[in-house]
Amino acid sequence: MNFSSIIFDTEGNYHNVKRFLYKSFDTLILTEINPEDYFANISSGLIGYFLVEEGNQLSGMRRYLKPDLRMKKSLKTLYVDYISDEIRDIYGDYIELISDNIGLRKVMSSFNDLIESKEIIANYDNWIDGISKEINSKNRELIAQKITKFANIYLIRVYERLYGKNIDLLKQHESEIAYKILETSLMQKTF
Repeated sequence: MNFSSIIFDTEGNYHNVKRFLYKSFDTLILTEINPEDYFANISSGLIGYFLVEEGNQLSGMRRYLKPDLRMKKSLKTLYVDYISDEIRDIYGDYIELISDNIGLRKVMSSFNDLIESKEIIANYDNWIDGISKEINSKNRELIAQKITKFANIYLIRVYERLYGKNIDLLKQHESEIAYKILETSLMQKTF
């Protein structure tokens, strides 16, 4: 997984920020800003596009960033997401395994299509075989088990509870949900 971000100011200027750190669930520090004075006079806010690349799949989230403190070569910002932080609760070691071998966004998208078909029970075995067919036979069963674990948690916590069984809204926010789940790995390394 490769994380990156692009930050825009109110005048339309942009800056690619390769490194950012999480201070807390609502505070982000943009680091290694060059030139150092790029965001020196920004007070009204910034728009950030945060991206994660898994193989050839891209997921991302747009955030409004409110500058809080300017430091040498970094900027502390506050943000609020419109995707619930409860999404982070489904993160576990199985997420990185899925991401590394298939791609979380690919699994989510395919599973959302299965949910939409309203034939989850009847078609689940075919779906899991299809989604894991490109994995070498040595690891296929383990990864299929991890996908099943993710699918069960995703179905109950995200589709039923957080999105109230609204598959259209869930599919609309698929990219943001995938990003927020994957971003949890960065947060765990920070705090």
